[in-house]
Amino acid sequence: MRLVWFFAAAMVLGAQTAAPPRSAARPVPRPSAESSSYKDLKYPPLQPPPTPNIQCSTLANGLKVCLWEDHELPLVDGLALVRAGDIFDPADKIGLAGIAGLLMRTGGIEGRTAEQIDDLLDNTASRLDVRVSEGHTAVVFSALKENADQVLGIFKAMLTAPAFRQDKIEPVKSQLRNIIARRNDDSRAIARRELGTLIYGPENPYGWRPEYATIDRIQRDDIQAFWQRYFFPANMLVAVRGDFDAAAMKLKIEALFADWTVKQEPVKDVPQPSASPAVGVHLAMRSGMNRTFFAMGEQGGQLKDPDYAAVAIANAVVGGGPRSRLFQQIRAKGIDDAEITAGWDAGLDHPGLLEITADMKPRSVIPVVLAIREEMERVRSSERS
Repeated sequence: MRLVWFFAAAMVLGAQTAAPPRSAARPVPRPSAESSSYKDLKYPPLQPPPTPNIQCSTLANGLKVCLWEDHELPLVDGLALVRAGDIFDPADKIGLAGIAGLLMRTGGIEGRTAEQIDDLLDNTASRLDVRVSEGHTAVVFSALKENADQVLGIFKAMLTAPAFRQDKIEPVKSQLRNIIARRNDDSRAIARRELGTLIYGPENPYGWRPEYATIDRIQRDDIQAFWQRYFFPANMLVAVRGDFDAAAMKLKIEALFADWTVKQEPVKDVPQPSASPAVGVHLAMRSGMNRTFFAMGEQGGQLKDPDYAAVAIANAVVGGGPRSRLFQQIRAKGIDDAEITAGWDAGLDHPGLLEITADMKPRSVIPVVLAIREEMERVRSSERS
């Protein structure tokens, strides 16, 4: 296994100064008290999971719409999922997608400020948010049935006519600068962040992170250009669930978005990460600490991998908490000052990260590393590991 190691802190200089699902869960079958061996346990056949009646269609303008009638509560929830996330940032303006997403919410819409929108939402017990992730931007809403039409109108306007008011841009950029300024406060986070950059490489969007310079370069024209490039009907899915008639809701959404006929070239896939990460050991020294943090790992798999479920279970067994093998092994070796976890984060359309992280006294670094190597060799070589 070719692993990348990143250590945050390596010196001892004294003490550090520094919504639930609506349907009830199906009861889990219990083994019989009369069973003396796991081989005697009898379980009833698994029942097929209930399949909701979700109706999907594509409107004339290319917008994909999925509707799910659910009359359990007088609520209407929805989202628009747009293929426009952090990985589509220009190399010299990293952070652009995040700023555009924040400004869609805080910059208001044509004819209505964000403060006016907030007042309306508060007065109707509604919610409307914009969330930017690695590969997508989601605009989500929730409203009582009687307020759904009004909130849907704002939802549509936020997608199709955000104002991106100039006076709101600098406060958003200041928020990101504050995040950058504080991101080295947590040494454990340093190790994990740098590990990701090392594994994906500084030339790949999956290894990028915003800096002061990339934030400062972003102007209103850049934000508008980003929105125009990625926010068009054929690059979006709208899903609505709640207390409504599906046929009537489809007609309502068709009428609402009928005038949005913008077309763009299909969004291209971003380059895949290199298959050969920077193998080696990397150190970050920081004074005033009495703990050492490290992260080790390599590129993981994808959600579509046929072995996804098996690897996820293996990860939980090896490093999933205080009952995991890694944790038990370091305790068995008398190492009582270390915390250790393992994670396998499968990616949707690219390799995720396989990583093991640990937090310990400096004196325990070598024993912990040897314990990890021993357990990894056991997993690799033993059929019944």
